[in-house]
Amino acid sequence: MAAQLPSSSVNDTATNHRSARLVAIVAGLLGTILAIATPFLPVTQTTATLNWPQNNTLDSVDAPLIGYVATDLNITIPCSAAADLTGQRNVLLSTVPKQAPKAVDRGLLIERVNNELLVIVRNTPVVSAPLIDVLSPNCRELKFTAHADKVTGEFVGLTQDSDDPNPGEPRRGERGGYDFRPQIVGVFTDLSGPAPPGLAFSATIDTRYSSSPTLIKTLVMVLGLLMTIASLIALHRLDNADGMRHRRFLPQRWWSITKLDALVATLMVWWHFVGSNTADDGYILTMARVSEHAGYMANYYRWFGTPEAPFGWYYDLLALWAHVSTASIWLRLPTLLMGLACWWIISREVIPRLGVAVKHSRPAAWTAAAMFLAFWLPLNNGLRPEPIIALGILLTWCSVERGVATSRLLPVAVALIIGALTLFSGPTGIAAVGAVLVAVGPLKTIVAAHVSRFGYWALLAPVAAAGTVTLFLIFRDQTLVGEMQASSFKSTIGPSLAWFDEHIRYSRLFTTSPDGSVARRFAVLAMLLALALSIAMTLRKGRIPGTAIGPAQRMIGITVISFLSLMFTPTKWTHHFGVLAGLAGSIGLLFAGRLLGGLAAGDIGRQGRPVVEDDAAAQTLQRLVLRIAFDLDEIGLGKLEARIGDAGLKPAIIGQEQQALAVPVKPARRVNALDRDEVRQGRARRRRSAIGELREHAEGFVEQDQPGHGAPISRPDANVCKQLAPCSA
Repeated sequence: MAAQLPSSSVNDTATNHRSARLVAIVAGLLGTILAIATPFLPVTQTTATLNWPQNNTLDSVDAPLIGYVATDLNITIPCSAAADLTGQRNVLLSTVPKQAPKAVDRGLLIERVNNELLVIVRNTPVVSAPLIDVLSPNCRELKFTAHADKVTGEFVGLTQDSDDPNPGEPRRGERGGYDFRPQIVGVFTDLSGPAPPGLAFSATIDTRYSSSPTLIKTLVMVLGLLMTIASLIALHRLDNADGMRHRRFLPQRWWSITKLDALVATLMVWWHFVGSNTADDGYILTMARVSEHAGYMANYYRWFGTPEAPFGWYYDLLALWAHVSTASIWLRLPTLLMGLACWWIISREVIPRLGVAVKHSRPAAWTAAAMFLAFWLPLNNGLRPEPIIALGILLTWCSVERGVATSRLLPVAVALIIGALTLFSGPTGIAAVGAVLVAVGPLKTIVAAHVSRFGYWALLAPVAAAGTVTLFLIFRDQTLVGEMQASSFKSTIGPSLAWFDEHIRYSRLFTTSPDGSVARRFAVLAMLLALALSIAMTLRKGRIPGTAIGPAQRMIGITVISFLSLMFTPTKWTHHFGVLAGLAGSIGLLFAGRLLGGLAAGDIGRQGRPVVEDDAAAQTLQRLVLRIAFDLDEIGLGKLEARIGDAGLKPAIIGQEQQALAVPVKPARRVNALDRDEVRQGRARRRRSAIGELREHAEGFVEQDQPGHGAPISRPDANVCKQLAPCSA
C-alpha cells in the first residue's frame, strides 16, 4: 500500500502567512523606531583633569592635549613662590616651554621680567604687578582662570596704584571677545624643590566624545537588532509564498578558478608586497592605536581630536586588527582580501548578469580585469576606506539585481544594509546610494506585485528596519548632538569644499604631484572613455546590443551617479577615485563586450551571409583602431531604408533597377576601395532575416573564390549588371 504524501492545507498556509505578516509589521516597525531613537539616548561621559604639581614637587610635566586647549583652567599660586625667581627673566609657570617657537603667541606665561611679575596669554597681557608688591605681606595669592569666553587674572590682596586707571580697585585684569584659552602641552617652571603650600594647577580636559552607552541605550540597541532580524526572517517567509524554488546562494561557478582569475590574484598578491601604499596610512594607523586609550576614534591629524563618526566604524575594525601586529603587510591584508572579493564578484556575478555579449566574450573579461587592476593597484593598496567602499558598491548592486531577478524583497533589504555600511565607511560611500536609486522602477513593480496579498506595511516595515539598523553601529557610544558638533567643527576648520569645486579634483589629476601620477590619470581617463561610449551606444539604440537591457542600464546609471556623488565630498583628492574600482571593471565589460565582442563570437571570416551596418559609431572606432568592423549584421527587412542610393558607395547589394529601395553597406563610413578578398562580420543578433529577392534578385556580399563557397551563385540579369557594375564572365 503506497504511503500518503504529507501535505498542508490551504488554511494552514494562510495562517502561516498571516503570522509572518504580523511579525514583519510589528518587528519591522519596532526595529525602525528603536534605531531612530538610538542617537537621542543618553551616554556616560568620561571626565579627566590635569593636576599639578605632582608628587608634591616642582617638576615640569609634559601633557600635550589633542584638542590643544582645556575646557577650563584654574591656577592658584601663593605670592611667596615668586621669591625664588632670582634672575631678570624667569618663568614661574607656563603651559608651553619658554624656549619653544611662538611660545608667547600660543600659551600662558607667568614670568618675572626685570622687576615686574607678568601674566601673559597668547601674547596679550592680562595683569601685572611690581615684584616688590607681590612679595609684600599684603599679597596673598595669584589667581588665574580661563574659559572660552574670557580669561581673568588677579593678585589677591593688592590694589591698583594712583597711576592706574582705577586707583584703589583690586589689581585685576580680564580679556574677552576672543577665545584666549592657552594651548597646553604641559606644565613648566624654572623653580625646583618641594611645592609650596597653596600651589594648584587644574585643567579640565575636553572629553565630550569619550563616552560609553548607558544601560538603557544598550538594551534598546540589543532589542532593536533582534527586532530587525525577526522582521527580515518574516520577510523571507513572505518572499517564499510564491512557491518558487530557492536559488543557491553561491552557485557552482564561484568555486571554479580560471587562468584569468589566477593572473589577477597573482598580480594583486605581488603588488601587496612591492606596491606603494597611500600617504595617509601613517596617521590612520596612529588613530587606530590611540582609539583604545582615547575611548573613541579621534582624528588628531586634522580636526583636533574630534571623532571620525559617523565614518569611523571601518577604522574601529582596523584598530582590532592592529592588536595582532602593526606590520604593513599584516595591516593591509584586509585590503588585499577585499580586492580579491571585488574581482570574484565581477567575474562571478556581474559578468553573467550583464548578458550574453559579455558572458561568452573572453576579450570582455580580460578588459574588465585590466580596468579593475588599473584602478586598484595605484589607488587601493593602503589603509584608507576606498577598498571597502568599492566592495560595498558592488555588493549593493548585486543584492539589488538579485532582488530584481527573483522578484523578492529580502535581497533588497540586504542591499540597504550593505549600502548603509558603505555610506558610513567614508564620505565617498555616498556612491552606494546610486545602486538603489537606479532600481527604483523595478523595485516599485516588485512591491506592487505583492501588495495585494500582504499589504504595504508587511513589505516595507522590514525594509525600513534594514535601512536604519546601521544607526545602532554609528551611534552606539555617541549622541546625535555630539556628532553634529563634530561635523560642524570639521566644516569650520576645513578643508570643506563645495560641490561646484569638483573641478579641482580633475585639475589635480593633471598636476606633477602624486595626485596627478600617470597611473591614476590613465585609469580615470580610460574609464571615462568607456563610460562615454557605453552611454552613446545606449542613447543611440536604446540598449547595448547583446547585453541585458535592465542590468546594463543600471550599471551605467550607478557609475554616472558615483561620479556625480564625488562632488559632495568635502575634500577633492584623486585617491577618492579608488571607490570606482569595481565599477571600472564592470563598465569595461560593457565597453569591450560591444567593441570586441566579435573577436570571440566565432563569426569572423565566416562568409556566405549578407551583411549590413549595425552601429556606425562602434564600427568607425573599430576600423580606426583595429582596421576591422566587427559588428556587421545580417540583412533583414528591419535594416532597409527607403531612400535614394548613394552613387558614391561601391554597390554591394544588387536591388531594384530604379533604386527606389537601396540597401548600401557602410561598414566604416565608405566601403574600402582596395577590393579586399574577405569581409569579416560579427555575430548577428538573432532575428529572422529576409534575405533573398528584393523584387527581382539579391546577391550576398561574398567572394566566390573563397574556400568553402564553391556553390553556384545565381547570376543577376544583364540589365541590372549594366546599371550597377560589369558582371564577371
